[in-house]
Amino acid sequence: MAGGRLTCVLADSRGMAGTDPSGTTWATQYDEGAIRAVSGLQAMVNANLQRSGLLEQTGFNHAAADSASTAGLRTDPGHDCVRVPDRVGPGGYPDAGLTRDR
Repeated sequence: MAGGRLTCVLADSRGMAGTDPSGTTWATQYDEGAIRAVSGLQAMVNANLQRSGLLEQTGFNHAAADSASTAGLRTDPGHDCVRVPDRVGPGGYPDAGLTRDR
Protein backbone atom coordinates (compact mmCIF):
# COMPACT_ATOMS: atom_id res chain seq x y z
CA MET A 1 0.00 0.00 0.00
CA ALA A 2 0.98 3.62 -0.39
CA GLY A 3 1.46 4.15 3.35
CA GLY A 4 3.96 1.30 3.52
CA ARG A 5 5.87 2.73 0.59
CA LEU A 6 5.88 6.16 2.24
CA THR A 7 7.39 4.85 5.48
CA CYS A 8 10.01 2.94 3.44
CA VAL A 9 10.97 6.12 1.58
CA LEU A 10 11.15 8.01 4.87
CA ALA A 11 13.28 5.23 6.34
CA ASP A 12 15.80 5.75 3.53
CA SER A 13 16.23 9.31 4.86
CA ARG A 14 16.75 8.17 8.45
CA GLY A 15 19.37 10.24 10.22
CA MET A 16 19.34 13.01 7.62
CA ALA A 17 19.54 15.74 10.28
CA GLY A 18 22.87 14.69 11.71
CA THR A 19 23.93 15.09 15.35
CA ASP A 20 24.62 18.82 15.74
CA PRO A 21 22.29 20.74 18.09
CA SER A 22 20.35 22.61 15.40
CA GLY A 23 19.97 19.41 13.38
CA THR A 24 18.57 17.47 16.32
CA THR A 25 16.15 20.32 17.12
CA TRP A 26 14.96 20.33 13.52
CA ALA A 27 14.73 16.51 13.51
CA THR A 28 12.45 16.55 16.57
CA GLN A 29 10.04 18.96 14.90
CA TYR A 30 10.23 17.10 11.57
CA ASP A 31 9.60 13.73 13.21
CA GLU A 32 6.53 15.00 15.05
CA GLY A 33 5.09 16.43 11.82
CA ALA A 34 5.92 13.31 9.82
CA ILE A 35 4.25 11.07 12.40
CA ARG A 36 1.11 13.24 12.37
CA ALA A 37 1.04 13.22 8.55
CA VAL A 38 1.49 9.43 8.25
CA SER A 39 -1.06 8.80 11.04
CA GLY A 40 -3.56 11.07 9.28
CA LEU A 41 -3.07 9.25 5.99
CA GLN A 42 -3.47 5.92 7.77
CA ALA A 43 -6.74 7.09 9.34
CA MET A 44 -7.99 8.25 5.94
CA VAL A 45 -7.11 4.90 4.34
CA ASN A 46 -8.86 3.01 7.14
CA ALA A 47 -11.97 5.19 6.81
CA ASN A 48 -12.12 4.48 3.07
CA LEU A 49 -11.61 0.75 3.63
CA GLN A 50 -14.48 0.77 6.10
CA ARG A 51 -16.64 2.70 3.64
CA SER A 52 -15.84 0.18 0.89
CA GLY A 53 -16.90 -2.65 3.19
CA LEU A 54 -20.21 -0.92 3.86
CA LEU A 55 -20.81 -0.37 0.14
CA GLU A 56 -19.93 -3.99 -0.55
CA GLN A 57 -22.44 -5.17 2.06
CA THR A 58 -25.08 -2.85 0.57
CA GLY A 59 -24.52 -4.57 -2.78
CA PHE A 60 -24.89 -8.02 -1.18
CA ASN A 61 -28.11 -6.93 0.53
CA HIS A 62 -29.51 -5.48 -2.69
CA ALA A 63 -28.70 -8.63 -4.65
CA ALA A 64 -30.31 -10.84 -2.00
CA ALA A 65 -33.44 -8.64 -1.83
CA ASP A 66 -33.68 -8.56 -5.63
CA SER A 67 -33.37 -12.34 -5.82
CA ALA A 68 -35.94 -12.87 -3.06
CA SER A 69 -38.47 -10.50 -4.66
CA THR A 70 -38.65 -12.41 -7.96
CA ALA A 71 -41.69 -14.70 -7.93
CA GLY A 72 -40.77 -18.38 -8.22
CA LEU A 73 -37.05 -17.70 -8.12
CA ARG A 74 -35.38 -18.09 -4.76
CA THR A 75 -31.67 -18.49 -5.40
CA ASP A 76 -28.50 -17.24 -3.83
CA PRO A 77 -27.34 -14.37 -6.03
CA GLY A 78 -23.71 -15.43 -5.58
CA HIS A 79 -20.89 -13.07 -4.90
CA ASP A 80 -17.72 -12.82 -6.91
CA CYS A 81 -16.04 -10.02 -5.04
CA VAL A 82 -12.50 -9.11 -4.19
CA ARG A 83 -12.26 -8.62 -0.45
CA VAL A 84 -10.37 -5.56 0.69
CA PRO A 85 -8.43 -5.52 3.97
CA ASP A 86 -10.36 -4.32 7.01
CA ARG A 87 -7.62 -1.89 8.06
CA VAL A 88 -4.00 -1.09 7.72
CA GLY A 89 -1.84 -0.90 10.78
CA PRO A 90 0.86 1.52 11.76
CA GLY A 91 4.30 0.99 10.38
CA GLY A 92 7.51 2.02 12.03
CA TYR A 93 7.97 5.74 11.87
CA PRO A 94 11.52 6.52 10.78
CA ASP A 95 13.48 9.11 12.68
CA ALA A 96 15.21 12.09 11.07
CA GLY A 97 17.78 12.19 13.89
CA LEU A 98 20.76 9.86 14.22
CA THR A 99 20.69 9.46 17.97
CA ARG A 100 17.12 8.34 18.67
CA ASP A 101 15.06 5.25 17.93
CA ARG A 102 11.31 4.85 17.97
